[in-house]
Amino acid sequence: MRFLWGAAIGAAIITSAWYVTGIDQPKEVVAQPKVEAVKTEQPKTFQPCRMIPLSYDLQRFTKEQADLNGVPYVLVLAVMEQESRFDLDADGGDSYGLMQINEVHGPKDIIIEPHENIRIGCYLLGAFYREYRDWNKALVAYNCGPAGAEQMYFRHGSISSPYSREVMFRSEKFAKLLNEPSVLMPK
Repeated sequence: MRFLWGAAIGAAIITSAWYVTGIDQPKEVVAQPKVEAVKTEQPKTFQPCRMIPLSYDLQRFTKEQADLNGVPYVLVLAVMEQESRFDLDADGGDSYGLMQINEVHGPKDIIIEPHENIRIGCYLLGAFYREYRDWNKALVAYNCGPAGAEQMYFRHGSISSPYSREVMFRSEKFAKLLNEPSVLMPK
């Protein structure tokens, strides 16, 4: 009953407003012209792949972090395969996890955790790409550190290393598997 009373008061107020302002009450609803919908390309939804030896959760998280840092997803997968063969517990001495994150980026108990390892790895790849504007150079810096990359490669005119070429090769394999754009030949 209370609802009906409120609706009646609302209708009375609207009718009074039309009367006080001199606005005529609407007689009928005028049909709006039909507008053709513009077909826009929907963003591709992420589909985990059973051929990638990571849980679907880690695949989604890796894709999110890659996108967040401006790194091609297939390149991150290639780094993981090259660095650890997708071994969550990979231990390279002073580098750990899927992306072999060095202890200079945090204590072992933090960087060994898969989500944190992926987050740091994607951040580093994105930061190196923004600095060098070239994926080969970014990969060399990821592998050797910026000072090592400069001293061993860039100073001598080389923009790639055996490591960067191998990762780029692997990224092409993932691009074909996932039907993603090539890192070597982007859209």
